[in-house]
Amino acid sequence: MHRYFLVLLFVIRGIYANDTAFTFLPNDVIRKVKAENRKTLSGITRWIDDTTYNTSFYKYGLPEHLRSVIDLPIGNLATYSDLLGVLSKYLKKPITYLELGVSVGKNFYQLINLFENTECFGFEIEKINPTLERVLSNYQLIDQWDTGDIIENQLCLENLEIFAGKKLNMEWLSGTCAKENTLRKEPPTFASYKYKKTNNDIFYLSADIFNENSWKRIGYKKFNLIFSDAFHNIESLFFEYAMIEKYGLLDEDEFIFVWDDMGNEMTKAVLRIWESLYTKYKEKVLFQVIPLRGWFGDNEITHQVAVIMKLS
Repeated sequence: MHRYFLVLLFVIRGIYANDTAFTFLPNDVIRKVKAENRKTLSGITRWIDDTTYNTSFYKYGLPEHLRSVIDLPIGNLATYSDLLGVLSKYLKKPITYLELGVSVGKNFYQLINLFENTECFGFEIEKINPTLERVLSNYQLIDQWDTGDIIENQLCLENLEIFAGKKLNMEWLSGTCAKENTLRKEPPTFASYKYKKTNNDIFYLSADIFNENSWKRIGYKKFNLIFSDAFHNIESLFFEYAMIEKYGLLDEDEFIFVWDDMGNEMTKAVLRIWESLYTKYKEKVLFQVIPLRGWFGDNEITHQVAVIMKLS
């Protein structure tokens, strides 16, 4: 049985074993990650205030009827935050983390507490949630720019449709990528912070994820851990991957790529991405879909979470 499959299999078993760690996992890593995540969350009593929520572009992706739920204890069922924390232990190189769709920062905050001496990048259409920003220090504005046209030329759209291998809603994608249709009306920003507790360098893109000019700001970086939880349709999923490929953001030596809210066409889309990576790296790339809870924990139904990983 392939090593990468065994790693994920035992991680999944450990996560579902209700804090029963396996002997091959040092220091009871699964139990430790889950405990640390819940301790971290216990320090935040309210994730978003009324003013921030009501003046946002997209309500931080948090529906009104679920606002009170986000502040409840998440319980002990495994979440995708737990999975990201556990899988990160198998990366041999220093972690470089990218989160697409930070929302209020509930997952991001857990991970910057788990990681140490790490560079963590958040990409979110909204301004950074003040609840998250308050725990950070050393703010520096790196760049601010005009929204600009998000797709630079029609050829990019055509290549994306060819890669997808099916008929995408290109009219929707072209419209979404038009400057006048972006939900974010303010100039995008790229800023840095310090999270002193774990000595992490934090970089935050407050920009429309369909803005290619935003992706250019992080084009210098290689990421070995990426979590995609932004706009949940196949067009956006393929667009994200097109940007990651175009700007060479994936660490070729090792990577773990995770998506939330799979099912039906979304799973097929990630499978197409896996096929592309498998063609490039052959048997070294694993694909798996795992049922887990999300940022609401026990207070919501199970999510389908997809994982593609290549370990060194």
